[in-house]
Amino acid sequence: MMDKLQNLANEIALYIRTRRDKKEEAFYKNKPKKNKQGVVVNGAFNSRLMSIVKRLSASESAISLIEKEKKLKEKTLLQYQQEKYKKLLNIL
Repeated sequence: MMDKLQNLANEIALYIRTRRDKKEEAFYKNKPKKNKQGVVVNGAFNSRLMSIVKRLSASESAISLIEKEKKLKEKTLLQYQQEKYKKLLNIL
């Protein structure tokens, strides 16, 4: 009985973690999604930050390296997007 309860608790915790990751991933997504009025409705932090970095920073080589970087298979999409966000912030 306790094993079943522990397994159920583990499954619930896993569901909450993955749900949270999916919601957070939408904020880092590369392409901004706009509604009919032209207002950005999802986060698209990385694309917005990339345009700011391109305008303010003089280190074009670092920017191009970040743009061309590919996601490794070992990393989740969320980890890749978070790492990209941190690298962009470091350039500023």
